[in-house]
Amino acid sequence: MSTLAAGFNSPAGVAVDAGGTVYVADQNNNLIRKITAAGVVSTLAAGFNGPAGVAVDAGGAVYVADQFNQLIRKITAAGVVSTLAGTGTPGNANGTGTAASFSYPTGVAVDAGGTVYVADFFNNLIRVIK
Repeated sequence: MSTLAAGFNSPAGVAVDAGGTVYVADQNNNLIRKITAAGVVSTLAAGFNGPAGVAVDAGGAVYVADQFNQLIRKITAAGVVSTLAGTGTPGNANGTGTAASFSYPTGVAVDAGGTVYVADFFNNLIRVIK
């Protein structure tokens, strides 16, 4: 499907990998979309609740601030989705995996070393996941 026919609904976050593939947090469709350099749009993963931010690491893994699920998700290049951090309920706890909690995470970034940074909206914090 071309970008003109894709039917995005409130795209909220965009990231680009080293090969030029674009990833979009299609917020109101609850999808993460993938756009090739040729402009072909496909769904990388579904099942989110208001994905707001997206980032991609050097290995091609995609990270998602799954805003209304209160989670940070990780998607492999094959499209397998897992939860990197969060409990699924609003909170403010540092930790790894389900020991961490967020309150409406809206942004996510990943550095060259694989450290993930989260804009934790209602907690007014930038959180770090190592």
